[in-house]
Amino acid sequence: MIRRARLALPAAFAALLAAALPAVAQEAPRPGPASEGGDAAPRAEDPQAQVEVKGNRFRVKLRVGSEIEGVLPRGLFWEKQDRIGDYVPAKEKDKGAGIRLYYVLNMEGELFIKRADIALREESGASSLVLRDLGALTEEQKSAIRERVLAQRRKVIEDREKTVKAEMEKFAKEEEEKKRKETEKQGAAKEGEASAPASEDEEAKKGDALLAKYPPPDWGEEKIKDIEHREVVLGVFRNEQEKEFIDNFALWKASKERMDKAEAERKAEAEKAAPPSEGPK
Repeated sequence: MIRRARLALPAAFAALLAAALPAVAQEAPRPGPASEGGDAAPRAEDPQAQVEVKGNRFRVKLRVGSEIEGVLPRGLFWEKQDRIGDYVPAKEKDKGAGIRLYYVLNMEGELFIKRADIALREESGASSLVLRDLGALTEEQKSAIRERVLAQRRKVIEDREKTVKAEMEKFAKEEEEKKRKETEKQGAAKEGEASAPASEDEEAKKGDALLAKYPPPDWGEEKIKDIEHREVVLGVFRNEQEKEFIDNFALWKASKERMDKAEAERKAEAEKAAPPSEGPK
């Protein structure tokens, strides 16, 4: 799933909004307003999914002086976040009440602005919010939003594919380096066979212990491939047992080869010692 950060608008953050807003990732609109009779755009991962844009464009002035424009699908509708972060209807002067502006800078998503962060104007001794309805979206404005949204979605998918490709290349290089080191290790082991028989025996014992702990066919080369594929595709990384098995696979494999060879020799000796079968009388 494509993750987008949820944004509120605290006063400290609002001061940087005018300069930083183009880099802000907005939360994708949730189906709440549409299910309650609103026209918020549906959340969609498909870059070619239909983008329905409805509502009026509003201009909001913040207490720090910045101005923001976006779409309110249901007009001036006040909400607040409950304890688990979901939006629920609220009265304008409730603590934490605010509005959700959609398609700020024509980008897909929403920006939650608290009422306390909206500027006030004094008129005839009374205060009112500096919040202006600019009217219904024109077809040209709707088209511009749709094009920007589809471009955003394509970019997200392209970035995700690049990330997966980069991770697969990284794992391939690590595996190649691991095999190279293992080859060097095996070459060094062969050179030291005559001078260090005790070390060889210790490694054989360790390999036998690993073989008993990770018995085939559940463990083997196919198991390693499955683990690495899972890490690349699903992002689920190896646990301690899997790490121990992969790190010591050379010892495990050598022990298995010794076991297979010994078993083959036993079968050959048994067949050789078996009396010849008598033919039919």
